[in-house]
Amino acid sequence: MNDEERARREQYRYRLVESFFQLHQTGDSQDPSFDNIAATIGLPAGSMESYFDSEDDWHLAIAARFRQRALPLVAIDAVEGDRFEIRLRALLVQRFRLFQEYSSVSFLARMQATSLPIARDELRTARSFLHYQLKGLFGTELHQMDQQTADAALIATHVICSFESIERIREETNLPLSAISEMLFTAVSRLLAVKPA
Repeated sequence: MNDEERARREQYRYRLVESFFQLHQTGDSQDPSFDNIAATIGLPAGSMESYFDSEDDWHLAIAARFRQRALPLVAIDAVEGDRFEIRLRALLVQRFRLFQEYSSVSFLARMQATSLPIARDELRTARSFLHYQLKGLFGTELHQMDQQTADAALIATHVICSFESIERIREETNLPLSAISEMLFTAVSRLLAVKPA
């Protein structure tokens, strides 16, 4: 492969991965297959091997780009020394910001994780990162509990604030995201034994 061919391959790799995100963020794609995504930029079916070494290579490229795109959104605008309400509000702003940008991509990742080890590993890594964000953010409250209670409260908070929880509440109640955020605020406040203001 000469330099021109290599550059063309990299260009199409980038376009394919970006098309994946664009389709899922706009809700235009009901078919997450590579061939369907390739068709949006004029590539023929069966062309994956021309641009990716394997299906795992395709998923690794998506995961790498996801981390790049999500990085500006994962920061929480609060620190452990802030008042509890400020920390929890900041957490919910972050979770709902990520949810609005990547809920459809997250849903697909969870589906793929049932059969693709590489997708399962990426999902586990993302969940671990968010879990430890919570541990640092609510250390003050958790340190007031015994270890078993703190561990259970941390896991429950992580679940309550997950994409899956937000999706389920929206499906069950048809409430706007702002109202769901208030529900989660109350639930986490009670879980961590902090009386909502």
